[in-house]
Amino acid sequence: NAMVPTQAALDLWPHVQVALASIEAGLETLQHFDASTARGKLTIGIDAYCASVFGPAITATIRSQAPNLAIEFQNAAPHLHGEALLTGQFDVIIGPVWKDLPGLEHNILKQETFACLVRPGLEVTVRDGMIDLDSYTRLPHLLYSEIGIVEGNVDIGLKAAGRSRVVGLATPFESTAPEILNAGDMVMTVGRSLGTKLAQRHGLRLLNLPVDVPGFDIACVWSPANTPSLRHTWLRDMLSTLGD
Repeated sequence: NAMVPTQAALDLWPHVQVALASIEAGLETLQHFDASTARGKLTIGIDAYCASVFGPAITATIRSQAPNLAIEFQNAAPHLHGEALLTGQFDVIIGPVWKDLPGLEHNILKQETFACLVRPGLEVTVRDGMIDLDSYTRLPHLLYSEIGIVEGNVDIGLKAAGRSRVVGLATPFESTAPEILNAGDMVMTVGRSLGTKLAQRHGLRLLNLPVDVPGFDIACVWSPANTPSLRHTWLRDMLSTLGD
């Protein structure tokens, strides 16, 4: 006149207890989150450009505010890996956005503009910190691109001015660009944030462009399923301060 567990149920029960405890802990994070004591891992999708610009600040801030959280950067871009956000592979993805992201939420971290880099001593005409158009189009361009030689914002700006450029070399490796520039007579157009860092580190000249080149937005992108999570809210709020 009673129900009793089978031996299989008794053997399974310790594992069920672990699973229930994990679910309870997850539900608790919706009600309370303390970064200083939080444990686990944050998986952040990010491309090479944004890792150079934001990576050190992200690492320093998380290590300061949440020392027990491990950080994992994985190469990803919002428009290429949106499905991975929806499946939970990433907590957020940080990268350039240029069109709608259906089914995803995002917050603009930085509105980026362009500048150019040349080696010190290179003979170019500069007025008020701006390279002149003849120098800019005369020099071969070093293109920092992960997808090779394609028409981009610079070409759009030059076309509007009735000019064009010649790409002498395309490289997907940001780390090699300063050495290439310092070794030859080339010019590289790059987002101003990264250009500023490279100029400071490698003694390059950072100059304004002689044409109007459309900039780009860098955003933090996430799955709507994570919007109510206090853990993710803390992460997104922290990231939102990095573009200031």
